[in-house]
Amino acid sequence: MHLNGFVDVISKAFLDIVIQPGQNPDERQAFHMMLDHFSPDNPQKYIVTADRGYERSVGCVPIY
Repeated sequence: MHLNGFVDVISKAFLDIVIQPGQNPDERQAFHMMLDHFSPDNPQKYIVTADRGYERSVGCVPIY
């Protein structure tokens, strides 16, 4: 089982989670699912970051 979490670091609360079964989780799919569910009042106030594996998703820009 693999847990993917979408966390608000200011409030320290999970905004969304996707639990995937098995040994080969699809982090890209989980990331897209969580972004599809994310509907803030003012999206310009948010910065979304991701760990390794998630950066292959469309629309992500790596920051080095």
